[in-house]
Amino acid sequence: MIDSWQSDWTRGKTGRSIHNIFPQVKLRLTDWRREDFLFFTGHGPFAHSLFRFRLKPTPFCACGKEGTPLHYITECDLTESWHITKPAANLKDLWFRRVAGNPHSRAKVRQVIKHMLKTRTSFSRTSITSVKTSSSSAYQSDKQSALSSHLLHSKPMPSSNIPRY
Repeated sequence: MIDSWQSDWTRGKTGRSIHNIFPQVKLRLTDWRREDFLFFTGHGPFAHSLFRFRLKPTPFCACGKEGTPLHYITECDLTESWHITKPAANLKDLWFRRVAGNPHSRAKVRQVIKHMLKTRTSFSRTSITSVKTSSSSAYQSDKQSALSSHLLHSKPMPSSNIPRY
């Protein structure tokens, strides 16, 4: 039976993001939490995902970049306290496997997802036309508004994360 599962899992067309992390079928459960699944499948509170399902009018984050899971955990101004080093383009699959296997990195992923769910309105643009036709000052105003909202709802960065010089 497990051989049949493995064969189906290996030849399957769906679930490839998880297959890259867990290529082998196992009978024991994973220790993943809800936030881990949301991040690694890409079906979380991400502007890119919500846009795909027509739940948001634009795939862009409030900072102006495409709102993918990788964006939020590596480069978004709104989640800077929890950033992880961005992978090289040719090493993304390896990066996701390493982050999935590292409890400290997964804790950061969970914090980002929880923060995004708590302050949901701060993380997406309001309309596609505002992204395409906004002037530089309007964009800066929108970004400043999102950052202000983010700062009101976020916890202060722990002092252990402050670099000492």
